[in-house]
Amino acid sequence: MTLGAHCNGFLIRHEDVVAALEILSQLKLLRPELPVMVRARDEVHVEELQAVGALEVVPEALVAGLMIASQALLLLDVPRSRLSRRIQNSGPGVTA
Repeated sequence: MTLGAHCNGFLIRHEDVVAALEILSQLKLLRPELPVMVRARDEVHVEELQAVGALEVVPEALVAGLMIASQALLLLDVPRSRLSRRIQNSGPGVTA
């Protein structure tokens, strides 16, 4: 059986960016069509991970900041639908 024969996508969540890049490189060699999402600590390595083949890179620090801001705005009675629209328009890798 080949790597991920029944796999429709792959998520890499690793503290070591060098290790994540190596895993991503190997995945793309074995299954170039496989969509791969990578969690990164911050935005520093986003372009590098995308260049190696990550379909989506989610910067943890950005997502955490958006969540904190969202919770604060909800406490100020900003409608949830308005927050969701703003977050969706924030860019790739960011979801409500």
